Amino acid sequence: MNSNRVRVFTIGVVLVAALAVALAPRLVSREQAAYAERVRERCITTLNGAKSWGATITRTDTSSDGTSKVVRQDVLVRKPGEYRLVMRETDEKGRPVISTTIRTLTALYIRTAEADGSTRLHVINGMPPSLGVCLDNALGETVSAMAESQQLKIVGRGVRDGREVDELSLGYGRSVWVDRATGVPVAEQEKAGDRVIVDIAYTDMVVDESFDNSLFDSAALGKVETTTVEDLGFRPVDSAGAARASLGFTPLAVTGPEGYTLGIQGYVDPAVSDPENPSPAAFITVFSNGLQQLLVTQTLRPDLKGSLASQMSEESKQVDIGGQPAALTTGTTSRRILTLRGDVLVVVEGQLPESDLIRAANSIL
Repeated sequence: MNSNRVRVFTIGVVLVAALAVALAPRLVSREQAAYAERVRERCITTLNGAKSWGATITRTDTSSDGTSKVVRQDVLVRKPGEYRLVMRETDEKGRPVISTTIRTLTALYIRTAEADGSTRLHVINGMPPSLGVCLDNALGETVSAMAESQQLKIVGRGVRDGREVDELSLGYGRSVWVDRATGVPVAEQEKAGDRVIVDIAYTDMVVDESFDNSLFDSAALGKVETTTVEDLGFRPVDSAGAARASLGFTPLAVTGPEGYTLGIQGYVDPAVSDPENPSPAAFITVFSNGLQQLLVTQTLRPDLKGSLASQMSEESKQVDIGGQPAALTTGTTSRRILTLRGDVLVVVEGQLPESDLIRAANSIL
């Protein structure tokens, strides 16, 4: 091999090696991203496809002063839209408080046993059924967060509570450990810097098992004070115009984005209120695609006088919705878009990535 060919060959080897080194992180990143997507899909499929499932969920919240609050949820899901949830926590004096919720396809029964021995039962009729993993418990919220995260990635692998797990990062200091065999979460943590502020353990997980029907019998909760959704001041209606007389304004007629259907619509009657905390004249519309929900709230706010300045915080971001300025804020569980339409403040809220929520709000408004 002559010197020119040796030089060209050497340069070629160096270039290939350099290219491999440069591309390696990208290839690894793509492989991790693809694997994370498979974990996410398996997790959602496992719970969505299950005829029934149950789990014990223990959540510990730790404040900056080191004090902790522990809440335990025992959940049994008989089928999508029907479940039993028992929540155990403590009041401000450290005494036990137990809430039992039974969800049917038509109503929500919530019985609370206070530490002083008193009980109360709320029965909310006309509730739209929950679908898929979009359920009122911490596990459902975690799976929904996994489904929506745009920063999902695999950051580790190991053993937790005797089970082989993958550790996933959802971004913003939030990590979830997923059972490699079943595809469902076994633990979760949220950090502020190096400090753990939320720690959740999912134990006693069962899938596709039959539960005793008596556990889902709302009559077993006892005959105590009953409250319906109407008693709480919510009035379901078929159209926005039907609420005008009670609200003092005509709400915008809104439609859900593509793939979403109307779940429930109505208004909070300002005539039914707590004297210390009067109910606002709010018109509420909920859209669902089976996994995610969008809440649209309309409230008469002439005091804003065409400006959102008083509603914006330091964390707010200005965006454009329907050709008009809007404020985008991010909370602990959801994002909200606030915009004015005349004297009506419209809020679109959901557990969606920023770009998806903006797109949804543009479609709705």
